[in-house]
Amino acid sequence: MFCPQCGQQQVSGVVRFCSRCGFPLDGVIHLLANGGMLPVYRTPEESNQMSPRKRGVRQGGVLLLSGALIVPILGVLDSFARNSAFLDILVAFAAIICFVGGPLRMLYASVSRKTHRNRMPLTAKDVCSPEMSTVAEYLVARIKCEGPITFCDWMEAALYHPTLGYYCRSDRKRWGREGDYRTSPESSGLFAAAFARHFASLYEEVNRPIDWTIVEIGAGDGCFARDVLQTLKDQFPHVFYATRYLIDEASADSRERASKQIAPFGSRARFETLKNLDRINPGIIFSNELLDSFPVHRLTIKESKLVEFYVTVTPENKFVWVHGALSTPGLSHHLRECGIELAEDQVLEVNLAIDDWFVGLAEKLVAGYLITVDYGAEVNELYDVRLRSRGTLRAYCRHQFVDDVLARPGESDITTTIDWTQVQRLGKRFGFEVMEFSPQDKFLLRAGLLEELARQSKSATGDAEKLRLSAAAREMILPCGMAANFQVMVQKRVQPSC
Repeated sequence: MFCPQCGQQQVSGVVRFCSRCGFPLDGVIHLLANGGMLPVYRTPEESNQMSPRKRGVRQGGVLLLSGALIVPILGVLDSFARNSAFLDILVAFAAIICFVGGPLRMLYASVSRKTHRNRMPLTAKDVCSPEMSTVAEYLVARIKCEGPITFCDWMEAALYHPTLGYYCRSDRKRWGREGDYRTSPESSGLFAAAFARHFASLYEEVNRPIDWTIVEIGAGDGCFARDVLQTLKDQFPHVFYATRYLIDEASADSRERASKQIAPFGSRARFETLKNLDRINPGIIFSNELLDSFPVHRLTIKESKLVEFYVTVTPENKFVWVHGALSTPGLSHHLRECGIELAEDQVLEVNLAIDDWFVGLAEKLVAGYLITVDYGAEVNELYDVRLRSRGTLRAYCRHQFVDDVLARPGESDITTTIDWTQVQRLGKRFGFEVMEFSPQDKFLLRAGLLEELARQSKSATGDAEKLRLSAAAREMILPCGMAANFQVMVQKRVQPSC
């Protein structure tokens, strides 16, 4: 789906806001789903009421039927009363009211322009008033208008609402010790430097093209881009001057932060959406901890039936879970592709947005490499009821687990473990061959992390900096360190020969 305002292609066909300009897409979704017609949304009270037109027609019909019963009865009574003047007047009055008033009421209701006021589908602009300061307020207003929404929709708003969502807020520090989580690029430049060395080796494998493109999707604050470009410039200048580094970042706040990091590299690095790119041949599409932040559907088995988790609100405006029918056939299709059977009450998450994401990148990457860094598991492990009976959905705030994921939307990072089998399956469908799939620590060691540590330690200005570098390296390669739960998948796509 494309945004009607800026033309940006969306990661998923069910997102509520444009990832580039923030335009609310609810109305577009409803138009596509209803053949160009906007549905009518009513409150529960309105749903139990008839429109004035329908009510008028019904009232006219009741009058006609009443006349058909009352007038003959009054006529019979009049004959027994030997033509009482009072009954004569009553019969005439009843006949006029019923046989003339009824059709007139129906006619008036049919031609009247005063139809029931239709409501447009609720969008961000409809419910986001200047008084709304949190995404929780937006979600409460939306649910009260629309009724329960899927957790996927709830999570999408909680994380990606253009101004109030967790990743888009400019007033919240998300990274580092004072934030909610740490990622490897923010922890140390060694991470990006090791990947830069790997990128340089891939450049050699594609026979040193005159120019090539590196696209980073979901760049955060731009630390990774800065350190990759600096490493290439310092150690692999021939690769640096052939490289066009592009960043596709949905969050306006993150784009602003990242722009300061890549400013020293001038036109060599810039922001661009994947949709607006020319076809890449050759190049690299890179992401780090991106897929785990895609909104997911949450499912369970109740009385041997597959149902989906929805979110509603209590009278006290507290978010609570409810169950409902599957919101899209793609969910059951996904589980059939996985070939698994779920146990009663088992909970799992399905990340359909990865499918749409793959479609978009497959259209652009003609030849080159897709490199994905994230925490995930193979399908048999991911959906094993003995290991993960309640799924993998979790939230973090200030580096602590949040007990209730629904409690404070916009205040915590929400994430799930990705399905690497799904990524491999989609890659194979679009012509991507898995070249490497390994734990992140082993990948970094092969890419030259220790060599980079030695180089940077040699140029360090003091013992404190050397200790910081050593600690960062240990964190990335030790079994109990930061990288222990992460994996790296490198998939290659070769341009078909003519």
